[in-house]
Amino acid sequence: MAERIRAFDWSRTPVGPIHDWPQSLRTAVGMLAAAPNPMVLLWGPEGVLIYNDGYARFAGRRHPELLGMGAREGWPEIADFNDGNIRRGLGGEAWSLRDQQLDLDRAGRPEPVWMDLDYAPVPDESGKPAGVMVFVTETTERVRAETLREQTNERLEIALSAGRGVGTWEWDLLTDRVVADARFAQIYGVDPTIARDGAPIAEFFKAMHPDDADRVGEEIARTVRTHEPFRAEYRLVQPDGEVRWVIAEGRIIADADGKAIRFPGVTFDTTDRREADAARAETATR
Repeated sequence: MAERIRAFDWSRTPVGPIHDWPQSLRTAVGMLAAAPNPMVLLWGPEGVLIYNDGYARFAGRRHPELLGMGAREGWPEIADFNDGNIRRGLGGEAWSLRDQQLDLDRAGRPEPVWMDLDYAPVPDESGKPAGVMVFVTETTERVRAETLREQTNERLEIALSAGRGVGTWEWDLLTDRVVADARFAQIYGVDPTIARDGAPIAEFFKAMHPDDADRVGEEIARTVRTHEPFRAEYRLVQPDGEVRWVIAEGRIIADADGKAIRFPGVTFDTTDRREADAARAETATR
C-alpha cells in the first residue's frame, strides 16, 4: 500500500498533492503503512480514507477504489456512523468500540460484520486534531461462534427443563475429551467425577449395546465429516443388566477455518416411550 499511496493522485482529493502534505500527515501515513494490522486514517472533515494493506484486505471488493474517497462516499451504508465518529475525533476525543456490528458491502451484498474499533485523534502542526486514526480488528467469526454456542446451550436447557432430558455432554474433538453432567454419566455407567473432568468418548461407549455400537460410530463419523445435525437412537446396558433406550442429539461447532472442534449435545431417555408403544401394539393385536 505504501507504493500505491505514493502513486495516487491526491490532488483530486481535499488532502491535496502529496508533496504539499504537512509533516503530521506524512508521519501518520508512514506509521499506518508499516503496521501489519488493519488501520485507516480519516483525514479532515470529509474523512478522506488513507489505509494500509491490512485494511485493504478488510475492505474486500471496495479496495482499491476506496483509497482517497471520503468516508461518506466510500462507505455509504454507514455514512451517519462515520460522520459521527469523525466529529468526535476532530473534537479531540479518543475512544473504543467493542464488537461493534455494522452491515458492510464487501463482497457484492451487505452482510453483518463485527469488529473492535479504536479511535485516536491525529493533530496537525498547530496541535489541533486534523484527522482520526482507526485501528480495526474484525471479530465476526468469534461473535458468530459465541452466538451459536449460546443458542445451542439455550436449546439444551429448554430440552432439559422439559423433563425428558437425561443430560448434556460436550465432546472436544481435538483432545477426545467428553465432559458431561451427572445425569448423563449415571445412565452411561461413568463415574460422575470422571465425566465432569472429561474422559475419552470410548469411556462412555462401554455401556452401548454391542449391536448398536458400529452403527452409532458411523453416524458420529458422518456428522463430524459433514457437519450435519446428529441424531441417533440406541441402547445402553445398565450395570444390573437392564437395557435402556436413549436418543442422542448434537451438532458440530467449527472454527474459523471450518474445522470441527467441538460436538455438544443432549441425550434423552426414551425407554418409557418405547415400552408404552410396545404395550399399545400388543393390546391392538389382541
